[in-house]
Amino acid sequence: MTLRRLVSDELERFGVKPNEKILVGLSGGSDSVCLLHSLYSLKSVSVYALHVNHGIRGQQADDDEQFCIDLCQKLGIPLQCERIDIPALSANEKTGLEECARKYRYNALIRYAEQNGIKYIATAHNANDNVEAVLFNLCRGAGLKGLCGIPHIRQQNGVYIIRPIIKAEKKDILGYLEENALDHVNDSTNSCTDYTRNYIRHEILPHLSRVNPNYISNIANCGDILLSADDYIRSQAEEFLLKQKGTGICRSELLSLHKALAFQILTCWLSENSSYKMVNIVYDFAKNAENGSSIDVSSDTVIYAEADRITLVKRTQGGQYRYTLHEGVNKFHNLGFTLYLFYNKIPDGENIYKSLKCTIIDGDKINGSLFIRSRQDNDRFFYGGMTRMPKKILSAKQIPQHQRANYPVLCDENGSICMPSFPANDGYDGRNSKNKIIIAYRGDEA
Repeated sequence: MTLRRLVSDELERFGVKPNEKILVGLSGGSDSVCLLHSLYSLKSVSVYALHVNHGIRGQQADDDEQFCIDLCQKLGIPLQCERIDIPALSANEKTGLEECARKYRYNALIRYAEQNGIKYIATAHNANDNVEAVLFNLCRGAGLKGLCGIPHIRQQNGVYIIRPIIKAEKKDILGYLEENALDHVNDSTNSCTDYTRNYIRHEILPHLSRVNPNYISNIANCGDILLSADDYIRSQAEEFLLKQKGTGICRSELLSLHKALAFQILTCWLSENSSYKMVNIVYDFAKNAENGSSIDVSSDTVIYAEADRITLVKRTQGGQYRYTLHEGVNKFHNLGFTLYLFYNKIPDGENIYKSLKCTIIDGDKINGSLFIRSRQDNDRFFYGGMTRMPKKILSAKQIPQHQRANYPVLCDENGSICMPSFPANDGYDGRNSKNKIIIAYRGDEA
């Protein structure tokens, strides 16, 4: 199969329609020149290009930029050039040059695509790059997804990033350039083995050809097999999560599954970037945690064990607070809850009676405006002829542990009235009042 036919077939597989706009990330190297020209030669799509000068190689980088300008002028392809000081950004953000350059390069591509109504961004990753990625991910301890290699297509910010020559080997790309008399530039940093991927390319891959000359296509085939397996397991994991009622995950249901599926469920639930180590820790927590216990999974996220469930919760801002309430829905995402406040009647569409327990207060007894505040050590509530402490009230009603720290106290200018969704203090009960104030509490879902 010719490279041009390969690119045409891949575009069809990606769902690219005739006359679609495609933005090519053009470095001027052999791969991106091959990609640009092969798309241009198809005449079935509108090709655009963007070149990023990373400011790493001085005059050589400037020469590469000029090469891209000349090439696109010759082919009549619109080109946008951007200059980004990657060394400065890398030092400021304390990230490696490769990682920083990739981040800002993709940001530039996506920004240009959004500004110009372009749905597809094409990058020039090839089959050799894919092998390098698999080995790199393997050495880092990647799971099934990492061993699938570079995704042929992925979506980011509403734009599709596609790799039309991902199945082409380097020798095929160089052959295409020679056949079409196309020049290209050579990035001197590609020969520097200080970069991990360059080390794999120059020091490791040559030895694999001694094991099997067809190692590139064989690893690509293996990636396709693993991708099918990953897609299936992921679909089962997503189906499991959709069936979970309320927040969190049922521990007994999770632990009844094959461990491979359970791990994929936790990966989807936590984050696609979760390490195997973290997923394993959470799995053991689901298996062994006592009721009410918790573990931190990041600086702002904690998992609680509540009976037969584990719940993932963003850490809320603790400490003292006070907020005046208004009629309707009062959202306090920083504290992890929402309060509903209505006078005399709940409006149509706000059917909270069925899902939440409401406290009804006598509006004639309220002095000044209503507000909520954080709980205090000396808080006491008086109803049903008894004095009650907040901690015991919350515990008796089995309020989830992660909601207790910020559970609010409703007050007027005379003092505390109730904790929302619990009975009002004696004297404030408004169930028989003609001037009712209705309040209800809902903890934010994880």
